[in-house]
Amino acid sequence: MNRDLPKLNVILVKPSKYDDDGYVIHHVRGVLPSNTLNALNGLFRDAAQKMGITIEMHLIDETVQLVVPEKVMRKWAIPGVPTLVGLVGVQTNQFPRAVDLARRFKKTRHDGDYRRVPRERFAGTVGTDTRAAATA
Repeated sequence: MNRDLPKLNVILVKPSKYDDDGYVIHHVRGVLPSNTLNALNGLFRDAAQKMGITIEMHLIDETVQLVVPEKVMRKWAIPGVPTLVGLVGVQTNQFPRAVDLARRFKKTRHDGDYRRVPRERFAGTVGTDTRAAATA
């Protein structure tokens, strides 16, 4: 059974937050693994199996792993395969860091298929237009 299934590359990032001096908070060891990353990993894999597509999953918890969007895309982008980068489990105090990561990931292009998914496609999410805040 060697048929060509549609492929998708998924990178899920759980952002950290900035400390009072503006540095990203990192820990040497994680005490409590991110339940959000594990739950979404299972949901993505289940959905992909039901839809008959092949996915490549990459999970990053920024509190214990360094996230440099340019390096992440160089390492994990697959030529010719669409890549979905998701910032997950973002709480209010992590929002500024998530916006900064999103801007850097958006600037990073690779030779795979790049599509912008309109935020209206995601039910249950809050659409925040960061362009208005940047120009104010």
